[in-house]
Amino acid sequence: MRFLTFMIMIFSSFSLLGALEITLNYGKEKGEDFAVLNLKNNHEFTCKPNTNLKNQIDSISCYIQGIPQSGFNPAKGPFFNLSYNMVKIDSKDYMKIEVVPAKDMQVRLFSTFLDLKTPLGIPSGERSNAKSFQIVAYSGVRIPFLDPSYEVKNKDAINFPVTILDTEAPTLGELDVNRRPLKYEVGQDFEAFSNIKDLMDKKEYLNALNAIAHALKTYKNSLFIKDMTYYAIVALSKQPGSDPASIITRAKDWISVYSRDEKAPEVIYYLALAYIKQNSLANAKYYLVRIISEYPNSRYSPLARMSLANMLTAKSDLKQAPLLYRRAYEEAKDLESASQIAISWALFSLNNDDLANTNNLIEKVLKANPSYFLEHAEKSYLLAKELADKGVYALAARIAFYLSQNSEVPSKMHADMLNNAGIYFAQAKDYDDAHKANSLFLHHYPDSPLASRVKSRDDSILFGVDGSNDKKLARYDYLLKTYPNTPIAKKALELKAKVLYDEKRYEDVIALSPLLDSTSPLIANAYKNALMTENDCKKIASITKDAPNDLDLDFDTSMKVFSCMQKEHLYQKANLMFKDKYKDIDDSAKLASWLYLQAKNLYALGDDKDAIKASYDVLDLAFANDKPEYYDIGFPLFNALFNGNKKDEAIKVAKQLDARFKDDPRLLMVHFNLLNLADTKRDRSAIKLEASRILELQAKNNRSDFSPYADFLLADAESDDKEYDAALKVLNNALSKDLKPQDKQQALYKSANIYYTKGDKQESIKRLETCKAIDSDSSFGILCSNALGLQQDTSKLP
Repeated sequence: MRFLTFMIMIFSSFSLLGALEITLNYGKEKGEDFAVLNLKNNHEFTCKPNTNLKNQIDSISCYIQGIPQSGFNPAKGPFFNLSYNMVKIDSKDYMKIEVVPAKDMQVRLFSTFLDLKTPLGIPSGERSNAKSFQIVAYSGVRIPFLDPSYEVKNKDAINFPVTILDTEAPTLGELDVNRRPLKYEVGQDFEAFSNIKDLMDKKEYLNALNAIAHALKTYKNSLFIKDMTYYAIVALSKQPGSDPASIITRAKDWISVYSRDEKAPEVIYYLALAYIKQNSLANAKYYLVRIISEYPNSRYSPLARMSLANMLTAKSDLKQAPLLYRRAYEEAKDLESASQIAISWALFSLNNDDLANTNNLIEKVLKANPSYFLEHAEKSYLLAKELADKGVYALAARIAFYLSQNSEVPSKMHADMLNNAGIYFAQAKDYDDAHKANSLFLHHYPDSPLASRVKSRDDSILFGVDGSNDKKLARYDYLLKTYPNTPIAKKALELKAKVLYDEKRYEDVIALSPLLDSTSPLIANAYKNALMTENDCKKIASITKDAPNDLDLDFDTSMKVFSCMQKEHLYQKANLMFKDKYKDIDDSAKLASWLYLQAKNLYALGDDKDAIKASYDVLDLAFANDKPEYYDIGFPLFNALFNGNKKDEAIKVAKQLDARFKDDPRLLMVHFNLLNLADTKRDRSAIKLEASRILELQAKNNRSDFSPYADFLLADAESDDKEYDAALKVLNNALSKDLKPQDKQQALYKSANIYYTKGDKQESIKRLETCKAIDSDSSFGILCSNALGLQQDTSKLP
């Protein structure tokens, strides 16, 4: 060691997070006091100093990932103030330990990642991550035990704590249970004592008792007799089924000799508990009061008050007991005893129906020291059952489930805890955690006789929603969000669709159909009912876009849907849905109606062959059933025949159309096609017939769709037949209309030629001049100019 004198005592030592050890040591070097706080974990954690503007360390913060099984009370001392709180960093939970130097103290941080049992110095805390850190507090300008040469050479290196084996410096030897040095030669009794201590640390009390009995018999003059007897009393008190008389005898003997020992309050406490087991309450009370009066500052003074309160069961004691519990709780010296007192108080409150205080106390233990329940698992499980019996299901469930998560798997106890946790969570209406407990039970114990009951209960809590449909839908939406891509979500979706269907919200069911089982009858029924009740064609067309093609719709609904789909140009989808529907129609009038729509749909798809066949059937059925409203299928039939080189059939259909529709403007296109056919054949008779029919239809319908085209063809045909007056009548009638300039020039040119042929040269020249004046550079303007020139030249001939 690098200091001449060294004095050390353990101030506190405890574990957090299952692996973190915190130990505070005091020392003195050359008359200067110092303290060293050791933080040790089995996983790396982070410590960093927080400096002020003067580069002095104001505090040191350490961050350890995870949630501790228990915390610790804030501590203040002459060197350090120590506290902790929970923080979140990047969505992860961390325990933040804050070390603040006391007034006039300085602190230094060191990461002790080397073997401490060597004479080597410990490098400075430059490492931010390590498994072990030391924080040194001192009042001078520098650390009192720091080697000056090291300070120059290695800056912040120290040589602390003490080296243990074979070093030049003096070391502190083994300590007894009172932490006093033992000076003896190492012998077999020490090995026996060490073994006993290990067994006690492992809570193997029965083995410890056997080892103690053997050691006391073998080493009657051992230095460890007091300590081994103490361990025997503790082990007997902890071991279930121990004879209280044996505890009483040993404890009274031990106290008579060691009443001033610091372990005396603990031994007296076990003595009192043994008397309580014997139902010797007067003796128990005597020793409990003795602890309170003689050892008021010991850990067991508050526990003694608690035990006194536990003994108060009469109705007259109901007011006194809470006062004892409260004082015991307030004076508890550590987290473990505070937890024990809180649970005892909670049980008292529970038995006296003070459920609010019961909840409050147990919540505190669950939050601050949940591992207490694991250390007292059997009692904790009984507590959970008592809570459930009183209707405090939420706490009962949490305790039972927490215990199950830390019990042996598989085991009867584990199964029982999971089963009851599921029941309690459900009673508390915490269905998610109930499902979690039930799922774990079914996972670990699928062959259990209780499995079917647990499965049924789980289905009930997840899907058995009472109340309005709105509540059911909200529950199913929650399950869909919480358990996506699971059988639970699948069932929730089916139930949601069923509720929507029952509410006649068919389009909402249809919206869910891509997620539902394709074989679900709800899908087809939703489409059927939606199409039956909807009358807006655009909405109907929208619904049918993704509808199954084999929907079984009644005739009237089919007619409505088929018609709407045609209006919205969904010809292909309509054909897929309805192409074979006619086979199911027995009524000829209905069949006429259906084939009428089907023929139109086939024409739209370009399937003229089937459309023509359907059209002829429609015309026959319409005639037979006196349904003239379907005769207009002849118009697309004519077009299909005409364009399909079935001109003779087309002409026959045209005659039927003329007979049935008289002056219908739709006949214009029919006769226009026939006019073109006649013109192609140069059949002047047919030209005159069709052109005259077009002009007649245009006049009656106040239209001019095919003028002056039809006029010119008719005039040419009349002129070719030397019917000049008829031709002029047609042309003059055309000229009386509002013609385009070129059409007017053509009419003037044609009529000028006819007048010239008839010998009326004056009128011919007049019309040619009018033609030329319109536009002399157009094609007919040039023709008119040339014709005018020829007539003027011939007029000069002798």
